[in-house]
Amino acid sequence: MQYRLALYICNYKYSPVNLNLHMKARFRDGLNIRYFEEYGVRSIKYCAEVRHSELNEYRLITASEEYLLKNKIDAFLAKLRDKWEKFQIKNSTIYTKESGLKQAELRTNQAKQALQDVEETLLFTLGVDDTVSWDSLKNHSPFPTPHPKNSLALRVAKLKVPPSPEYLPIPQEPVFISPTLGLLDKLIKSIGDKKIAKAQHEYEALYHA
Repeated sequence: MQYRLALYICNYKYSPVNLNLHMKARFRDGLNIRYFEEYGVRSIKYCAEVRHSELNEYRLITASEEYLLKNKIDAFLAKLRDKWEKFQIKNSTIYTKESGLKQAELRTNQAKQALQDVEETLLFTLGVDDTVSWDSLKNHSPFPTPHPKNSLALRVAKLKVPPSPEYLPIPQEPVFISPTLGLLDKLIKSIGDKKIAKAQHEYEALYHA
């Protein structure tokens, strides 16, 4: 005799590859896995019912060990994932085609409306003289500020010529004149040195004056 014991029902949190977040959420929402065990006299069978509502898929998977059951579930989910991707590509192609047709129809209607507006504008302007009178747009009022060339001669006549500069004569550079040394100056060296120092002092005073 066998006894069936339902353990729990859960949504399998599997993240499919190459799907965006929205598609992942839809894949998870459509997936449902119910785990349970079947007890025999001397054995236990691990079972799982896998359903996907949007793909209309159902499979009862059994195994003698839990890790074997997990491996079988992963293999079946891989097949569901491939089928889901193809399903989404097909729906995306149909949506893109329909969206493109609607966009083309909208742009065609906009182009027709724009062409009709142009034709109506042309018909309206044919009966109207649109010639622009450029002379009427000119401003002939006198300019508030007189032209500068009219007062240029008067302003030049009022200018005063500055006097010619007076140049001072350039002083000549002083020349050092050595003092004449007599016999006494040569015999007594200190007296001669004083005469030379005095002449040197007078020269420097004239040079820096």
